[in-house]
Amino acid sequence: MNHFKIDTDNTNPISKSLVFVNSISMGVTKLLSITVFIWVQQFLLKRISSDEYAIYAIISSFVFLLPFITSALVGASSRYMVFEYTQKNYGKMNKVLSTSVLAHLAIGILILIISLPVLVYMDRILNIEPKLMFDAQIMFSLIVVTFVVNFIFTPFGLGLHITQKLVFKNIIDLSIEVFKISLLFTLLFAVSTKALWLVVVNCIGLLLALMIRIFYSKKLIPQINFSIGSFDKSFVGKIFSFGSWNSIILLSRYLRNFSALFLLNKFGTSGDVANFNIGRFVSRQTLQVWEPIRSSIGAPLIAMYSKKQFQRLNNTYLKGSRLALWLTSFIVFPFIIFSGEFVNLYAGESYMDAVFVIIALMSIIPFQMLNAMLPQISAAMNKQKELAIRMLLIQLINVALMIYLLLVLKLSLIELAISIAVVNIIGELFVITFFAKHKLNVKFREILKYGFIPGVVPGILSSFYWVFMQYTMVPETYTDLILIVLTGYIFLVIFIYLFSLKEDKIKFKSVLNVLKDKLFVLK
Repeated sequence: MNHFKIDTDNTNPISKSLVFVNSISMGVTKLLSITVFIWVQQFLLKRISSDEYAIYAIISSFVFLLPFITSALVGASSRYMVFEYTQKNYGKMNKVLSTSVLAHLAIGILILIISLPVLVYMDRILNIEPKLMFDAQIMFSLIVVTFVVNFIFTPFGLGLHITQKLVFKNIIDLSIEVFKISLLFTLLFAVSTKALWLVVVNCIGLLLALMIRIFYSKKLIPQINFSIGSFDKSFVGKIFSFGSWNSIILLSRYLRNFSALFLLNKFGTSGDVANFNIGRFVSRQTLQVWEPIRSSIGAPLIAMYSKKQFQRLNNTYLKGSRLALWLTSFIVFPFIIFSGEFVNLYAGESYMDAVFVIIALMSIIPFQMLNAMLPQISAAMNKQKELAIRMLLIQLINVALMIYLLLVLKLSLIELAISIAVVNIIGELFVITFFAKHKLNVKFREILKYGFIPGVVPGILSSFYWVFMQYTMVPETYTDLILIVLTGYIFLVIFIYLFSLKEDKIKFKSVLNVLKDKLFVLK
């Protein structure tokens, strides 16, 4: 008997309560994770050398290539398992599961074999101080082994995603986050101040979360069964066909986020790497605001496509643009304006070059968010090829230009950051957006009217207040900075409501009614 069944009828007050709980738990988890990560980064920056911090940045980025590539295969497994589950075809679902696990096992073994020479010859591949090489090798080994184990067994733990038990999933994620924070603080304060502990804690958390997901997936879908005899060679082609183009999309994101770090490691200084990583982590944590919605929308989009609800897919693209722009505006605009004050308080004057990196990378985000739903919609429709080619082309141009700036023109980190912003903004506007227009049969006028303009204008208008406050009240402490930013949120919320569409205003009022109901219950 399934004890985890959730009523998905939105007219049911119980369902509304679950949506509210899901939103709160998701928000708390992300807020807790981001807050602690930001604090730990500052804690380390002020207590370890830039060389050690740069090693953590490079090793983390180096092995981050693995999930960017292989998560495409996980996405393929998830996509087909969701599709078969919605059709109640459990036999085919188990064929997908069994084939996926065996394919992941083969690839995991290959990754371990390839990683061994990288581990042995790391001193020749990366520029790392000899005294820090052992820590770098330990970090690399832990991340690779943890990743391979997680990758092989992930298909067994997809039950929460397949059945869309997002409330329960967020409760698990929140519990794991609290555990990780407790363990990290214990290691930092009771053992030693080392960047290595970030890797150790993250690896333990990933493995613990995997075991919990597998346990509850079996509870949610008792029909899930692995069998070597269920291996389907014909399905391997489908996994790799779907996964190959998705891999290119993810590889493009990897190049956009991390290629500069490797180039600076080879042709710059450890200070350049540290400065760029500060700006990169600010940008990446901003994108994490959108991550819970992005990760939860895949299954509903697949369901829409399987039911041939193409207009709903198009509407989702436009709604997603507005929502993603609104959510990220709460961080993008104040961070661009107060980047200098933030870096000075956060890392100190020796890392002020990070200001230019923050401004450059944050300026890309509104244009990325214009197409926030496009990769998920393309995946749902199993039509990622054209999108993947365009995304990869943009990043190859980006990398080529960075190499030219560093090797030929001998320019600095600042010019490098500007080039990244220019290439990606042009690419998003004139390549990716035009692809969305063609593929989803949406007019460019509609993209501007229902997506970009109502999404970005509230942040721009609110920025006038923040700029005014920057020149009339220079923030010298975190308290000053937080108060100025929070008061600006009042204007941002007002402008979001004023520029929202009629359907958005109805949703906002519905959310407010739910909040009022909850507050009344608490009283």
